[in-house]
Amino acid sequence: MGQKKWLKKSLCEGQYTLSVLSQGACEDKAFPAGCPALLQMSGSQPQVARGVPCLRCRGLCTGFEPHSWRKMCKSCKCSQEEHGLSSELDDDRKIGRLLAASKYSSLTARLKGGDGGRIYKRNRMIVTNPNISGKDPTFDTITYEWAPPGLTQKLAMQYMELVPKELQPVAGTDGALHRRRRLARQLPLHDQDPAQCRGLAEGEQQLMEEFVSKYKAEALGVGEVALPGQ
Repeated sequence: MGQKKWLKKSLCEGQYTLSVLSQGACEDKAFPAGCPALLQMSGSQPQVARGVPCLRCRGLCTGFEPHSWRKMCKSCKCSQEEHGLSSELDDDRKIGRLLAASKYSSLTARLKGGDGGRIYKRNRMIVTNPNISGKDPTFDTITYEWAPPGLTQKLAMQYMELVPKELQPVAGTDGALHRRRRLARQLPLHDQDPAQCRGLAEGEQQLMEEFVSKYKAEALGVGEVALPGQ
């Protein structure tokens, strides 16, 4: 029997692990549920709880039913991210881990009483505008769940006005939800932590740690906001 190599996601959007399988193992392209070789390669990403309603289908989905190896719901075919999001603290921890041990570590803070990890010092912005349409003046308050750090409120508002209104991260809106969905998709834990991958040999874990250090030093960047010519 020959051998066939399968490349499984690990470093970008799940887990990329190169495994050598016997010719007959999991020959079916659909990868039948329970396939031992597939389970060996599958990652250990945290699963959304079963039965969590879909945020996109809004009542049409009977609840999250995890696929055996895809990050999707078997019931409605939407992604895990559409069924439940991590907490804001978890989001900030993921970004903090990404920026830690890099030249952008000043954007993070060490968690007190924790495991020594770092958390992203997310910049929220609260804007208060007077409302004089009524008899007695009142104030309208808008909270942005995220804003570029290190800017005056005037410049930060100029930045926000360039973002499509439906994507502005205003608390309680679809724009804020969209931002958190993108974080869930763009920053999987497997991209940074070998412990979140399953089936990596000891040498592969070391290679991944070296890869993470390398992209933090050579590829990681944080955008800056400034007016033209400044």
